[in-house]
Amino acid sequence: MYEKVKTVQNHIKEPFWIVLLVALMLTVLSFVPTSFTVFGITTKPVTMFSDVTYKEEVKIVKVEAPKPVVKPAPVGFKDKDSLSFKKGYWPIEEYAASKQDNLAVFYNALMNAKKKKVHLAFFGDSMIEGDIVTQDLRAMLQKRFGGRGVGFVPIINFIPGFRQSIHQSFADNWTAYTVIEDRQPAIPYGLGGEAFVPSITNDGKAASWASFQGVKQSEGLDSFHVVKLYYSNPNNADAKVFVKKDGVSTTLPLANGGGLKVLTLNSGKALYSLQMSFMASDKVYVYGASFEDTTGVYIDDLDMRGSSGQQLSVIDDGIMHQFQNELNIKCAVLQYGLNVVHTNTTDYSYYVKGFANTINALKNKLPQCGILVNSVSDRAVKKHGGYETMPEIHDFAAAQQGIAKQTNTAFWNLFQAMGADSSMINMVNSDQPLANKDYTHFKPMGGSCIASYFYYSMLYDYERYEWDYIQKKNGHS
Repeated sequence: MYEKVKTVQNHIKEPFWIVLLVALMLTVLSFVPTSFTVFGITTKPVTMFSDVTYKEEVKIVKVEAPKPVVKPAPVGFKDKDSLSFKKGYWPIEEYAASKQDNLAVFYNALMNAKKKKVHLAFFGDSMIEGDIVTQDLRAMLQKRFGGRGVGFVPIINFIPGFRQSIHQSFADNWTAYTVIEDRQPAIPYGLGGEAFVPSITNDGKAASWASFQGVKQSEGLDSFHVVKLYYSNPNNADAKVFVKKDGVSTTLPLANGGGLKVLTLNSGKALYSLQMSFMASDKVYVYGASFEDTTGVYIDDLDMRGSSGQQLSVIDDGIMHQFQNELNIKCAVLQYGLNVVHTNTTDYSYYVKGFANTINALKNKLPQCGILVNSVSDRAVKKHGGYETMPEIHDFAAAQQGIAKQTNTAFWNLFQAMGADSSMINMVNSDQPLANKDYTHFKPMGGSCIASYFYYSMLYDYERYEWDYIQKKNGHS
């Protein structure tokens, strides 16, 4: 008697044919309209090859642009250079209670810039990293109001070689502290929320060093005329700095004591290269150096990747006040938002409260200083096989405008100035790309465009103020 053997069928090939059939169906559906609305619900289109197709669809969300609050022009005022018709012009909205408050402080200083230097502290996130935007703004303002030099520069750079407005190199044995990563109350952070500690050593060969050289990127940057070192020595360390100017060396002591200390390294004579080496028996907090002249206007690039701007409140009031007096800071621009705005988030009340508190704190840190809040720039995200402006940008820019109103400061809508919806997409896809493929950050040439938009908007506002000021001075109402 034989046992009946059960036959087992081979099903290994069936999953392959099922997957192949589904792939074929999706491929066919990718080339026919599959987006439709039923009972108010819109289906998404089938896009089998959305991640590999070259052509990127652009969806423009039509949202009514906010109407800018334009200050009435003074009677008889005529735009000197048709500034209001320049590409990218968008009016600055001033919410200060008095015409003599806020940006008027900066404009008054600009009128005297050929007699006394004035600084604009440009705080921001990665949008201005490496002096992008600020380097071109600086060049345009200096061409109009004078000045030679890049202003304040941190002693080390977190992205060495990226900045093109000054050549900078440094040792790898510095210890860096920032208000984002550390937030230690005992650390006396500097102007940009950073503090750098050189290696504690008595061996000159192991000293932490930093060197700077001029560049020919734009006029006035190839040499240094007035150079000052900014630091704090709260532990009264036995510290000194070895300075090499165009190959000529000298040794200078660093003063003891907390607060901001200033050491003039060069004054007057043109200098082309500078190296500083630090030796200390205890912690000395080095902030950076200013490269400037006694007159003209200077833009301090104070970028910090990942910042929302609220970290500025951590910086000591006294140190900030001392920086203001030393540099003659008369305007602070706040360029934040990329690290705050998120998809599916429309309620930014928490940020409005927090950043308003930061601005009010900044008023104490930088008294008699105009404050200008810039809106977030356009940003695109990938949706439905293409790119479109992140819808939340509109809500966040409106929230930033509300912060400026609440704090009686000024507001400039960068998002609208650069073209609003799809402007970032257009910059990425231009013949010569002006922005990176992350659809968030500008390339240097794109930063130049943004700088010109800001410059002409501010210059138009300045010229109206200047005209009105002169009329009143001459007894005309």
